[in-house]
Amino acid sequence: MTGISKSQLDKLGSRLRNSAVPEESDLRLLDECRHEFIGLIERVLQTLRRTTEYPVECRHKTIPSIIARLRRRNPARLSEMQDIAGAHIIVAKTSGSH
Repeated sequence: MTGISKSQLDKLGSRLRNSAVPEESDLRLLDECRHEFIGLIERVLQTLRRTTEYPVECRHKTIPSIIARLRRRNPARLSEMQDIAGAHIIVAKTSGSH
């Protein structure tokens, strides 16, 4: 874990949102935080793959997409961004379902 607090994460998000060219140190910190989410989702994926017969996929936001989202959704807080990494279980639609 990076040991970054929610307040520090939001300050990082603010710097990334407001800077035309983010500092290298901020990009490194964002990448560390992002990799924590990716590590967690990998553990979830392992469990899902062991417990379901359906295909499971993973996706995660890139650093540019995180920054773009922060800039679009002002005043988005980095600590509240919930879709940095995610998993999907792929289930075929059956007739009669909506």
